[in-house]
Amino acid sequence: MRQNKTENKNFEEYTFPHLEDIYRTAMYLLDNESDAQDLVRESFIKAYESWHEGRFDPGCRIWLFRIMVNVLIKKHWLSPNPSSAINYTDEVDGYLMYSRWAKQQSIDSTGQVPFSTISKDDVKKAIRDLPDNIRLIIVLSLLEDFSYREIAEIANINLDTVKSRLNRGRKLMQKNLFDHPIRESNYAIPHGRR
Repeated sequence: MRQNKTENKNFEEYTFPHLEDIYRTAMYLLDNESDAQDLVRESFIKAYESWHEGRFDPGCRIWLFRIMVNVLIKKHWLSPNPSSAINYTDEVDGYLMYSRWAKQQSIDSTGQVPFSTISKDDVKKAIRDLPDNIRLIIVLSLLEDFSYREIAEIANINLDTVKSRLNRGRKLMQKNLFDHPIRESNYAIPHGRR
């Protein structure tokens, strides 16, 4: 079926404002520029095809992210990846050690431990070190600011799974940030808003 210029323009008007967000997320999830570009390209091709087949979702941003996540899972995450398995005993032990250390540090006026010595690169590394399924939830929540319900829709998982993975992800990030050298910076660790 041949599409007219108006339909193409409408697709661009609705989807292109989200291109940068999709690319940023792809980079955090794949950590490889070429793979991220391929993921974004294929996601937008699938979105374009769906648009012209009448399967467009008016919640365009969520719809685009859902397409990207589906492509990501099929192309990059379907094969078992032993490196993405979590040792929950290590996770809990590491978090408890981190908690003890944090209590010994000075507390700011909000009752939080200041993390002014954590750089953006430290946070990026902590995110990259997360298992795939948890990294996806952390990126969608903390970087893209999706609600729990929106994340559940995008990742096609239930709400409790979103909450559980987000909780595990935050603990793992704290452990990862505690485990590697912290450089001087004014960047603060993101804290959830929900």
